[in-house]
Amino acid sequence: MSNKDEYELVPINVPMDEAESLLDSGRLNEALHAYELLIEENTLNSGVWKGKGTALMALGRYQGALDCFEYNINLDPSDAEAWNNKGDILTFFWNVCRGNKSL
Repeated sequence: MSNKDEYELVPINVPMDEAESLLDSGRLNEALHAYELLIEENTLNSGVWKGKGTALMALGRYQGALDCFEYNINLDPSDAEAWNNKGDILTFFWNVCRGNKSL
């Protein structure tokens, strides 16, 4: 792992469980890359959008994460975890706007 982003590229045909494993192990940039590759293969997989949103949220990239969770919810309106994550981000934005940066 010597490239400038400090992560290895994941093979193009990465399985979903590989992306989830990267996310669970805290290898966030690698997980994000894996989810992006999975989205290229199938834009209608709501779980992939949730995974990408989770990785972005953990990286502090909240607007991108919010966009992913909204896309996930459009694909699967019954996904309670996606709704919860969206609510967490909106609460964070609300607190930042109100000047309370701690959650």
